[in-house]
Amino acid sequence: MKLINVSKKYITKNEEVHALKNFTYDFPDNGLVAVTGKSGCGKTTLLYIIAGLLECDKGQIVENNLNLEDYSERQWDDYRNLQIGMIFQDYQLMEDKTVEDNLSIVLDIRSDIEDRKSAIENVLKFVGLKNFINRKVCELSGGQKQRVAIARAIIKKPNIILADEPTGHLDENTSEEIWKLLKKISKKKLVILVSHDKKRAMVYADNVIEIRDGEIFTVSSEKNKNFNQCISVKYEDNSKVFDIEDTKSLFEYILELCNAGITTININKVDETITKEVDCDEYSNDSIYDIRVIRNMPLKRITKYASLIICKRKLRHMVTMLMFALTLFLGTVAITVYTYDYYDVMENYIKEYSFPYIKVGLPTGYMDNFYEQYSGNVYMGKTLKGILYNNFDDKRIEGILTNQIIKNSDGVEISEIKLIHSNNLENVKLNGRFPTKANEIVITDYISNRLGLGEGINSSVYIEEKEFVVTGIIETDYKEYKIIEKILDENVSEIGEYKFSMDYCVAVVNPQYREIVYEEIRTLSLNASDFSHTKKLSLYLDLELSYGSIEEYKCPIIYGRDIKNNNEILISESMLNYLGYTIEDFENEKDFEAKLKYSFIDLHNETFGDYYSGYINFYDFFSEGINIVGVFDEMSNEDSPYILISKDIWDAIKDEWKEKYYYSEYILEIDFNNVETFVKKLRDNNLYWEEPSVEEMYDIQKLINALKIFIFLIFIVILIISVSILINCIGFSVKDSIGTIGIMRALGVRKNDTFKIFFVESCLVYLTSVILSSIITFLSVNCINSYFRDLHIENPYNIFAFKYKLILVLYVVMFFVSLFILIIPIHKYSNIKPTELLNNSKE
Repeated sequence: MKLINVSKKYITKNEEVHALKNFTYDFPDNGLVAVTGKSGCGKTTLLYIIAGLLECDKGQIVENNLNLEDYSERQWDDYRNLQIGMIFQDYQLMEDKTVEDNLSIVLDIRSDIEDRKSAIENVLKFVGLKNFINRKVCELSGGQKQRVAIARAIIKKPNIILADEPTGHLDENTSEEIWKLLKKISKKKLVILVSHDKKRAMVYADNVIEIRDGEIFTVSSEKNKNFNQCISVKYEDNSKVFDIEDTKSLFEYILELCNAGITTININKVDETITKEVDCDEYSNDSIYDIRVIRNMPLKRITKYASLIICKRKLRHMVTMLMFALTLFLGTVAITVYTYDYYDVMENYIKEYSFPYIKVGLPTGYMDNFYEQYSGNVYMGKTLKGILYNNFDDKRIEGILTNQIIKNSDGVEISEIKLIHSNNLENVKLNGRFPTKANEIVITDYISNRLGLGEGINSSVYIEEKEFVVTGIIETDYKEYKIIEKILDENVSEIGEYKFSMDYCVAVVNPQYREIVYEEIRTLSLNASDFSHTKKLSLYLDLELSYGSIEEYKCPIIYGRDIKNNNEILISESMLNYLGYTIEDFENEKDFEAKLKYSFIDLHNETFGDYYSGYINFYDFFSEGINIVGVFDEMSNEDSPYILISKDIWDAIKDEWKEKYYYSEYILEIDFNNVETFVKKLRDNNLYWEEPSVEEMYDIQKLINALKIFIFLIFIVILIISVSILINCIGFSVKDSIGTIGIMRALGVRKNDTFKIFFVESCLVYLTSVILSSIITFLSVNCINSYFRDLHIENPYNIFAFKYKLILVLYVVMFFVSLFILIIPIHKYSNIKPTELLNNSKE
């Protein structure tokens, strides 16, 4: 930083005052430079020119070979933001805010400091205020406030610190600490400090510039400082230095130590640059005030004056009320939009229609290497099961097998049955009892009717050629809903399809049935198991192969050898042909094994997220790939699979399938005593209910998300207009009432009481606006909900709900905004004497 022939003058009514005259100085990159001189000599002007707060009349300001005097206003803003840290004599802190809030101000305009909390804690530790982060500034001492001001200056890491009389309001000890702190900072930064304290400047500054009448009078550096002979007085861990000529202070201090019981005192002669002690009388106020009991102006009178002010300017206040009401209404709309959560709508929907259970899915997705986005819902698999059992009551989680076929003894069948495995469904109306054995079943009255079972109970039905005895009938509304007629007329709505799938075509078996299936299963045909099509993921997912255990199927090997390791498999001859080979294609078994090596795709890799978590992952069992070591005779066993694997791998795959992939879907029974908690868990775990109206809610959520920014911008524009009108209205009210205020003040009315008048005026304006806004909001929401319900013949619901708590928060926030707006004109006249108010009212 270099200043070359910088001059600045102020023009008053009577004369020109030269604050700086041809000031030239080359500041170092770091170090403490103190600028001293009498009041009015140009010290503060120098700082403000360096900071760009004042323009110089002539001269150059050079920083890193750039001429700053040609900077535009925006460039100066950026320069101060990046390069300058300011420390003011009177702190300039927000008294009612915390230390953290004050320091956050400078962080708000900087994007290069990401961890605010850590940055604030570190800088407070540096300035000696380690545990002050949550303290309010108004609770701090002067020295502590100045340390906060210093922390605010250095937290954004500027190159130059400008300090304007930082110790002007501080005591001796605190001033000493501030000097030491700034000296410490100057080791890595340039600190330019304006001070009247020339003696301390000589102690701590690397360079001292003395200004007289706007010009440099002297420059002292570290090299040419004169050292004085001093007396050092030490006791225990404390020490103090006195000028050798200041014997009075020295003896008084020694006497004070003796009176305090200090018996061992070390006195030595040293060479040190010091500041002489300055005797200051303690400030005291000997005035005696005659304190009288003065009653505050009654609220009734204050309200009357406020009402008179409103009536005096009716049109202006009406416009203000309407604009503020519109702002509150748009704020309510913005809150509704920004906080719209279809889970809240879903909660009311569940309560209104008492759904017994819901089918849940996990929304997930990923982006491939070609930046194509894949998204969808997972309804089965280990991830979804884990989420459900970790967050919901086990008794309310039920697994489902889909696409089951149920028959009667005459062969009449119904397809697409959902087979729920449960001991009890609390929310359904049941005649009979739930199944307690693996061969018992509960069906709906719709299924019973379609199969012609009469009363149904004790009848026999068949699934997968297994006979089940009906122990109960679930009553539904299929007759009232006329689902059969609607199917025949091909007039089934989306709601009807949902009811048909989830309410009518449902049967319940005991969970023991899964154990029977598990014990009887000999082969597994699973998607995403064809190792020959791993180059194309979509094809790999759709194709399936049948697997079985080599222990179960003891088929003769017609080529190759038997399995020795878990990564080895046998395939049927038809599978060999499927792979594009015949036995004659291989020279020998070694050639056979060398050519037939394959691998699986890791579907549960983090690249895919949970998108394929509904598939059993064969990669987990064959992570090193598979080796085909032989071909077996599939004709020896009619139901033999394509692939035979070792018993260990077969048992592991079979157990994995049973525990995590047996069920096609999951349902959750709703606890109607705790619907809010139930929905909260759905929201917290991002679970999706596949139901037509809920899907519509979700689509509305996406639409609202797209409109958020536009509604927010409209709200901001209206808010700015309303605030401007309110400022104008209150400002005119205050201006119009200057004479009244002056009279009241002259008669002894307290300033706070005059403030209360305008406070009540603002409250009345705001209260009226709140009432208008509430009416508009209530009517708007009800009209939208009524219109939306009219659009839905089946299961109508309210798309919007009142966010009472958030709306109340908005009203409170806007109330404080109105108070802040009130402070602006009040502050302008708050310190004017009553006589001046009276004089102003005449102008």
